[in-house]
Amino acid sequence: MENCLTTSLSCYEEALNILPESDSTKDQWCLIIRRLGNVWNELGKFYMNKTMKTSKETDAQLADSYGLKSCRAFESGMKFFEMVDDLMNVALLLSNTGRLMRVCAQTYANRISTREFTHTERLHYTRAIEYYEKALSKLKDECVNENLRDAVKWELSSTYFTVATLLQDRAPLLTHPQEEVERDIINAMNKSLKHCQNLSAAKDDIVQYRNAVIHHRMASLHHNSYRNQIIETRSKQLRSLAETHYMSAVSHYVKVDQHCDVLRVHLERVALYEHQFKGQTSVQSKLKTLHVILTILLDLLPTLVLLRTSLGSDLSSSSHQSCVLDTEHCPSVEPPIQSPTPTSESESNPSVSTDELRNVLTILVSRIQFSLLNIIKLMSAKKKSPDHSRVSVYKDIYGASLKLDITDKYELLCRITDYMEDVSSKLKTTEDDR
Repeated sequence: MENCLTTSLSCYEEALNILPESDSTKDQWCLIIRRLGNVWNELGKFYMNKTMKTSKETDAQLADSYGLKSCRAFESGMKFFEMVDDLMNVALLLSNTGRLMRVCAQTYANRISTREFTHTERLHYTRAIEYYEKALSKLKDECVNENLRDAVKWELSSTYFTVATLLQDRAPLLTHPQEEVERDIINAMNKSLKHCQNLSAAKDDIVQYRNAVIHHRMASLHHNSYRNQIIETRSKQLRSLAETHYMSAVSHYVKVDQHCDVLRVHLERVALYEHQFKGQTSVQSKLKTLHVILTILLDLLPTLVLLRTSLGSDLSSSSHQSCVLDTEHCPSVEPPIQSPTPTSESESNPSVSTDELRNVLTILVSRIQFSLLNIIKLMSAKKKSPDHSRVSVYKDIYGASLKLDITDKYELLCRITDYMEDVSSKLKTTEDDR
């Protein structure tokens, strides 16, 4: 492959040398220049693939050498396309070079032992962002192919998303203050959101999922800060931010029918209120928070019904889905003189693992039990004539929840759904009788 490409370069260069300089040969000259740009791009992609392959074989020196060759090849290709003002292909090669920088970051990460996100990785991702932004600057003209512009915007969004995810999952707290890391995460997440807006309808589902995951991660970030915050005003602000992002995540998950993720987000919201509950002192405020938690959990009934229907259909057709999603994917690298097609990503085809769903349902039941048990304790301990009839209803409901222990995930889901329908009905009747 490499020999064929280098031979092609030699042939086109020789053709350029023997082509007479005149107006009549200008079209042929432009064609040869474009062919040279195209071959350099293919050579760059060839070396980039070699970089990825050798990095897996732990040959660091050889991987770096292929990475350097790939970068030089893309730069050479750009020069030829610039000679004929072919901005579309210049943008494509800039995008491919951005992809190469991401590959270099991943290659470096594969051969280090440190768990924290390193300066070298970040430097590679920063260079990738610069190349993608240069590519977008070449595509400002309204006549440019929209699919191409969307593809570059998506790759830029993906790069910011990767940086934010790595900063969050492998926070460099040994070298940077936590507040600075959190600011960088939020900044990168917001930029990722910005660049994945207004893309073509063909990418709508994948964009919705990207939006959902970003809001979910930002909610978790604020949630974690809230748990560690001791200043009351700041604590309230962080709780409000977490709640806002949780609800935004839910709205996007709903649009792509990610029912398991909807459950997970609401369970994290419950944890948010449980932390608030632990810091409260008055019985009235504690009861109010517990009823908010119980309302959140009971409001999940429509989601459980949809999940039961979806899972029942899958079982009948012997196909299984999962709700675990990849948070990063490798974009395709498109050759020049072609409009890139939208990247196919694993996040557009989520699936439900048995363990994952069962864990979520088990947590759901445990949180219902937590809220009911504490409501019973607080209502029973009231000094001013406790409402024994309501306490009795809550005890019956709590007792029924203790029987929800089934191994099969579908049967467990059905039992929980029926249980929650019954709980909603009983609590509504109790409130109507007051």
